[in-house]
Amino acid sequence: MKKILDKIYKWLLKTEFSIILFWPLAVLYYFFFILRKSLYKAGLRKSQSLPCQIISVGNITLGGTGKTPLVEFIARKLKFKRIVILSRGYGRKGARKKILLVSDKARVLAGVKEAGDESYLLARKLPGVPVIVGGRRYFNGKWAIQRFQPEVIILDDGFQHWSLKRNVDLVVIDSTNPFGNRWLIPAGILREPLGELKRANLIFLSKVNEGNVQVDVLKKKIRKFNSLAPVVETIYEPVEFSLWPKKEIRTKDCIYKKPIFMLASLGAPSSFRYSLLQLGGKLVGEAIYPDHYYYQAKDLADVMNLARLKKAEFIVTTEKDEVRLPEVSVDFPILILKVELKVVVGGEILDAWLS
Repeated sequence: MKKILDKIYKWLLKTEFSIILFWPLAVLYYFFFILRKSLYKAGLRKSQSLPCQIISVGNITLGGTGKTPLVEFIARKLKFKRIVILSRGYGRKGARKKILLVSDKARVLAGVKEAGDESYLLARKLPGVPVIVGGRRYFNGKWAIQRFQPEVIILDDGFQHWSLKRNVDLVVIDSTNPFGNRWLIPAGILREPLGELKRANLIFLSKVNEGNVQVDVLKKKIRKFNSLAPVVETIYEPVEFSLWPKKEIRTKDCIYKKPIFMLASLGAPSSFRYSLLQLGGKLVGEAIYPDHYYYQAKDLADVMNLARLKKAEFIVTTEKDEVRLPEVSVDFPILILKVELKVVVGGEILDAWLS
């Protein structure tokens, strides 16, 4: 049922029906936003500081912009500093406000369902970098400082989290669908009015090589709301495949001219589809699930049957999907695509900010 509702809602967002159906809720959401902002401006709610550098990575729209790859990228850039990542742990099971140490400097301590898929993936891909999840970022940050004495805290999905002051606000914008229909949720995809882009110190455009993106036109739109923040352009570069679950490495050209079946549960699966086509894969079918979906054994069995019917040679999915696959034996080759964020314009600007 969730899969069906997700598809209906995404279809509505591509039409004017979402505005017709949800505009009263979007207006109500706007009033709550204004009230919350006013409370902070009046000092009735306070933003608190921590005794280290705070870098927030966030966005102004619903998921799929590429926040998590940027968090990983920034952490690797700052690898010679003591870093801690604070995340909300979206989609995790259990009490969301309760603090959870996903990984310390030595090992991963929590499972994917406890931590949430993105936080767990960060912990797995960044050995030596503590990852902490929980809703109360300021208190989690205080705990992190007592435990790890970080020089830098990276706040994953922090643009709307006003209770913690930060030194730098990085905002990621999906170049292929930057602002949707420009309505606030649920009538559109905006989490805040576009005018709030003025709070960003650095703006990242993701997926600038995909679709028919007109970067100069998008930059002009952004400059209407923020005339000062430098703009960095990025892409996702395919690196290699691994054969699941054994982790056998395959080169990125292993799907060239091969019939493949795509499996994804992402905020923006179109980017993954683009990467596969750019690698020369012949896409014969796909199964799309809601973002952060935890696959069941039956789901995987259904997907393998569909792939056979379509005469696919491989099922191909993402690293984020991999951590949510069930621990079952499979009799069909499943490839996991590893991609890395690459800066194509503005690298020197980013280095200057991070130094």
